[in-house]
Amino acid sequence: RRMQWLIFYHDSMKSTALQLKELMGEGVVLSRLEWKRFNDGFPNLQINKEDCHRLEEFHGTSILVSFHNTDVIFEQLCLLQALPKMRARNFHVILPWFCTGTMERVETLGQIA
Repeated sequence: RRMQWLIFYHDSMKSTALQLKELMGEGVVLSRLEWKRFNDGFPNLQINKEDCHRLEEFHGTSILVSFHNTDVIFEQLCLLQALPKMRARNFHVILPWFCTGTMERVETLGQIA
């Protein structure tokens, strides 16, 4: 596992994760997560137990995120906060594209809409 990366990804980014795996071959291991929710709507995520135990064995850990919808942002932020606490090494976040808003919503200098 000397130069392998463990890649976590949101379900909405599965096709991108598979393309990344195809490009990098043996250099990438895709982790499986269960993206569930509690009855109150809060995230109930479960990382593959094997991956939890071997995080430190990989050269690096990445999460491939998508902020395409406000419903999925919070659950991904929960994972972003948890992975470093689980001793993920060389941690990187991959956000392929995120539009903060459109110019017609901005009304004052410094506003991010």
